[in-house]
Amino acid sequence: MSEKIVDETETKSVVVSQTAESDETAWQAIRAQPKVFAWCVYAIFVTFLNSFDYNAAGSVISIPEFRKDFGYLYEGEWTLEADWQSAFSGGALATSIIASMLIGSVADRIGRRPSFIGAFAFIFAAITCEFVATSNAVFCVGKLLSGVGLGICATITMTYVGEIAPFRLRGMLTAACAVAFNVAPLISSVIIKGTGNYTNRWAYRAVFTAQYGFTGIGFLLVPFIPESPWYYMNLGKTEHARKTLARLGYSPADTEKKISDLAVSIEESRRLADGATYFECLRKTNLLRTLSAAAPMIFQSLCGILFVNGYLTYYAELSGFSTSLSYDISIIYAVLSILGNFIAIGCIDKVGRRNLTVYGIMSLTALLFVTGGIACIGSVPAIKATVILFLVYSLIYNASLGTTGYAVLTELPTARLRSKTVSLGFSFQYCLYTMWAFVLPYLFNPNEANLKAKVAFIFGAFSLLGCIWTWFFLPEIAGRTYYDIDQMYHLKVSPRAFKSYEFEPEGQPVSP
Repeated sequence: MSEKIVDETETKSVVVSQTAESDETAWQAIRAQPKVFAWCVYAIFVTFLNSFDYNAAGSVISIPEFRKDFGYLYEGEWTLEADWQSAFSGGALATSIIASMLIGSVADRIGRRPSFIGAFAFIFAAITCEFVATSNAVFCVGKLLSGVGLGICATITMTYVGEIAPFRLRGMLTAACAVAFNVAPLISSVIIKGTGNYTNRWAYRAVFTAQYGFTGIGFLLVPFIPESPWYYMNLGKTEHARKTLARLGYSPADTEKKISDLAVSIEESRRLADGATYFECLRKTNLLRTLSAAAPMIFQSLCGILFVNGYLTYYAELSGFSTSLSYDISIIYAVLSILGNFIAIGCIDKVGRRNLTVYGIMSLTALLFVTGGIACIGSVPAIKATVILFLVYSLIYNASLGTTGYAVLTELPTARLRSKTVSLGFSFQYCLYTMWAFVLPYLFNPNEANLKAKVAFIFGAFSLLGCIWTWFFLPEIAGRTYYDIDQMYHLKVSPRAFKSYEFEPEGQPVSP
């Protein structure tokens, strides 16, 4: 017998309510809660806006006119200094870390909606700096502001969607956040494909102009986004939570049921994790839970996605592909990434978070070592073959680890620590991205170590570590309510046993 954690009647109510939700199909859940679904999609769209700015500002490095205006002539070709290249990408990631860490506490105090509004302010400021820049310093300021916006958006979107999404849509919607990070590169690649060969500043300014349009559309709706009822209930503002649920389309009866469920869940998480601080995320039983939630995001940054995403177009040019064909390759890359996202979204509840992540990272590890081996051959056909393998990489990555990481990071933490755990997860990831942003130009650039695709060996070694960690410590949480997850961690159930662990209808555990 497990100890009695909350009142038995209330526990039964929560379990019955969440079990009923789990019996719905995805389409039934959308029809039952169309407003909730719509606002979740909008929150994901906000992440797309900032991701678009971040990716556009990085993609312009592949434009010859940009390198001419901001770089120098090296052996007959315009190139950027490695120091500035590192500053553009590394600086933005550094500010993302700071913003992600701060916004977790700030959003718990001021709310999710004001946090979204703040993100828009940074997005507009970043676009303006990038558009008017005629020097590396001003452009770098724009990148730094863009990083702040990215840190806020990524953290708040994941938290918000995780808090309001219906149970049946939780995995699908949190995984869909990955789509936002891949649609942005596709659109920026298409714009650059059309304007990148201009011989004036509009070769790269055009993509910044497009950002004003997308961001303006998003800003029109942000004043109307409902606050998270979790946020209000956490502060004890039950009446505010009741009004928010009504705005989200809940009937009076469903509102009272949801209020009761939230009260029990929050009380439960407070009892198991008293004191919602970053320190609490890293102590006692919460440490393994925090690391398990953040691990897929950490291994995203270690398995080479920053290199493939940021350098593929440039690498294609160095491999002998024409500039025009290199742009086409970047578009194909983005399309395959989005295709991978949708494959994962379709499979994430049926196949499971654990299976997609574990077997996905195993596949990536094998592919990276094969790519590095082919790169060692050194012939032109072999080098071009590595470009094709990186395209295959994008499909596998986004059909597995690249999508499931967002779902795991959002779903695995306890309710009271969710925003801070999400902040930590993105912060860990951005720390590693920052390291790579400063290191990669020196490993890859022709005027530095010139490793080219042989860097795949480095990423393959880190991916191997990811295979080991996820195999032993990543639990299967598909089909599990937040309450179930809390109980299994409280009972110290082995992560590999989560899938088979069973509960009686009244919520008391039985042996698997």
